[in-house]
Amino acid sequence: MHRALLTLTFLLGSAAGAAGLLGTTGSVANSDFCREYSCEGPTLNGPDRLYDLNTGDRLAVRYGNASRISRLSLLFDGDNLDASTDRLTIRDLQALAFGRVAKDVRPESCYGSRNVLTLAARPDPTADALTCLNDGDVTRVDITASSTYLNRPLTATPTTSAAPANELKLREWYFKNCRASTSVTGYLPVGTSSRCDLIIEITRPTPVVRAEFTYELEYTQNGQPYKTLLPGKDTWQQGRAPGTTDPRLTQNGATITANLSFNVRNVPGRRVTSINAIGTLTFQDGTVKRVYEPLQIR
Repeated sequence: MHRALLTLTFLLGSAAGAAGLLGTTGSVANSDFCREYSCEGPTLNGPDRLYDLNTGDRLAVRYGNASRISRLSLLFDGDNLDASTDRLTIRDLQALAFGRVAKDVRPESCYGSRNVLTLAARPDPTADALTCLNDGDVTRVDITASSTYLNRPLTATPTTSAAPANELKLREWYFKNCRASTSVTGYLPVGTSSRCDLIIEITRPTPVVRAEFTYELEYTQNGQPYKTLLPGKDTWQQGRAPGTTDPRLTQNGATITANLSFNVRNVPGRRVTSINAIGTLTFQDGTVKRVYEPLQIR
């Protein structure tokens, strides 16, 4: 029941006609889908990026031309198949891909199909097909971008001062690898000093020269939810040695890793749920970009 309610909330909260991510450079990690399914990752598996979902399944994302998403896939565990919940997850995958549910499909035929089964041909102008395949261990449902849409030329924004095609943009950002004294987790353990990696991917390699981080804490107390902006600011500056709890920033081409220090106390009567990092990055070319990313606390 809880899983079904999550799905219903996600679908009702998706605005009619909202843009999907298939064929774009939009952020999967910051999508409504990943907010509902608590995507953890990604890990790399060949050309795919894999996110672990709170259902025990996985989301696979593949990028193609100009870093656009060329395929979105659900990988259902072959030992834990459930047609009713899998059907809802496929609906949510379509909402992620298209911004809407194009076709309500039933996955039962996928569970026994050793050949690629087409569930919907051209379910959306952005997609060639919605297909599925069973290989025994995993039942896979794929939404593949239309090659015409995926390879469309970049067009200038119709404004008086159109942004250049090579404008620096943020592509994706997410937390991973929270390291405490004895463990590495995908979340922040409450009451324990930890350092967590905020991964930020940009569209072209450009050095960061300065990064500032502020934080807000989300918690429930006496049955009431609260969101509090914490005082102070953490700063990383190129060429300056960081202190013990200061951010540490490294960069490998278009991938930036901001290693941040956290210690959220366990307060009686308070259940903390997340600490949200608000980062402002200044690049060598003068570009300034902001990220906002929640980090789960357990």
